[in-house]
Amino acid sequence: MIKKIYKRLKSTNIKAQEILEKEAIMGQFWIQTDDQYQGRGLGSNSWISDAGKNITGSLVIYPDFLKADQQFELSVIASLAVRDLLNLFFDNVKIKWPNDILVNSNKIAGLLIEHSIVGDMIKHSIIGLGLNVNQEIFPDEIHDPISFKLLIPYDFDINEITNLLLGCFDKRLKQLKNGHFDRLKQEYLQSLYRYKEFAPFKSNNIWFRARINGVDKYGQLILETETGEIKKFGFKEVEFID
Repeated sequence: MIKKIYKRLKSTNIKAQEILEKEAIMGQFWIQTDDQYQGRGLGSNSWISDAGKNITGSLVIYPDFLKADQQFELSVIASLAVRDLLNLFFDNVKIKWPNDILVNSNKIAGLLIEHSIVGDMIKHSIIGLGLNVNQEIFPDEIHDPISFKLLIPYDFDINEITNLLLGCFDKRLKQLKNGHFDRLKQEYLQSLYRYKEFAPFKSNNIWFRARINGVDKYGQLILETETGEIKKFGFKEVEFID
């Protein structure tokens, strides 16, 4: 795999898009920076990371075997790949819908996946990742952050962790290409934070208790309320209450 390493970037997803527009690169590639000074999350969210202490990168893949309405399948394998990596080191790793990865209910990683669609097929996808590795102090506005080093007091090698991560991505992408999506989806659901557990949520400033019953093919969260009502929510339409 081609790797492009930069000292400082505004955003690895933005840089990946610039490369795709200017260069003819055959095959998937990985972009990483020591210092991402304007990292993005879903919507208006940002990703704050101390320079040189974490993994901030983007993987570019060409899933031309997937149709546009199958985008969520890439979110599934990306989340599972990060979970696989973390499971090598920690217990109690969970995927928090739609794009966070938790250890002991604390956020350690976030994903931002962007697609280029041509007709009804996916031309390429940019899988952006922020993973807290050696950072120990976080801004107050970040809710319940955690890192490798806060969990295990040790200075981890960023390159070694990155190589393990890319291996996990490669394994999960091969499973998807081989048509194992039903199995992947079940693994994803079983790893979901609060799956099948009644817990408080909020939508349109209204609190309610519900449990996660699943995620539909478009990535919408399927909730069942305590009265048995089934509701579906897209990103930013519902909030977990901790």
